[in-house]
Amino acid sequence: MTVRPAVVLGLLAAALSGCSAITTGLEQAVFIDTPMMTGAVCDLADSRGRKWRLGATPGSVVVRKGDGPMNVVCNKEGYRQAVVTVEEGLVAATFGNILIGGGVGFLIDAASGAAQKYPNNVTVWMRPDSFASPAAEAEWTSAKLDWEILDARKKAVETCIQSTNSTDKNCVKAGREAGLATCEAQGGTDCAERVKKSDEN
Repeated sequence: MTVRPAVVLGLLAAALSGCSAITTGLEQAVFIDTPMMTGAVCDLADSRGRKWRLGATPGSVVVRKGDGPMNVVCNKEGYRQAVVTVEEGLVAATFGNILIGGGVGFLIDAASGAAQKYPNNVTVWMRPDSFASPAAEAEWTSAKLDWEILDARKKAVETCIQSTNSTDKNCVKAGREAGLATCEAQGGTDCAERVKKSDEN
C-alpha cells in the first residue's frame, strides 16, 4: 500500500498540530501455513518487486512493509501451484496516534511503510494433483470450505467494527451472513450448520 506524495501533502496540511511518530518498524514476520500438507516452497513479492522465499511450510519469513499488495506463490511436487494475494492494513496504533495529535508522525510512518501491516498469518490451500480416494478429496474440500467460512466471518466482523465503531458482539450478525454467503457461493451443503459450527472458533 504505497502512499502517494499528493496524498501525503494533502494530509499534512490537516495534521500540523502534531509531530509524534509511531515506531512500528519497517519489517514484520509473516507466518505461512499450508493446511493438510507441509514442505511447500513459497515465493513472496511486493508491488515494488522485492522478493523473499520461505524454504518450507509451515514457517515465518520477514518482509518489508509499505508496498503491498504482496503475492505469495507456493509450489510442491504433487500439488497444484497456489497463489494468494495479501493486502496491507493500518497498524492499530496508528489510529491512537492520530487521535492524540500525532498526525505528522502518522504521515511520516505512512510514507515509509511503518504505518502499514500485512496479516500476521497467511493461509495457502494447496490442492493435490490427485487424491488417494474420493473420501480423501471430500475431506480436503470440506476442510477448505470450513476455513473459508471462518475467514469470511472474521473479515466481515473486522470491517464492521472499523466502519461502525461497534463491538464484536454487534457485528456478529454481519460475520454470520458473510460466512453463509461464502458457503453458498462455493456450492457447500449444510451451510447453516457449518456457519453455526464456526461459532466455536
